[in-house]
Amino acid sequence: MVMGTTIRKQWYQRSSTFFFFGFQLLFFKHMQLKGI
Repeated sequence: MVMGTTIRKQWYQRSSTFFFFGFQLLFFKHMQLKGI
């Protein structure tokens, strides 16, 4: 039970960081396309 929670927590952190960086990259590319 405890191990499952730890794995879930790690997966959540990893996915959240991946989502954050992916969003930043997407935003940067969008701004480049706009020419700003």
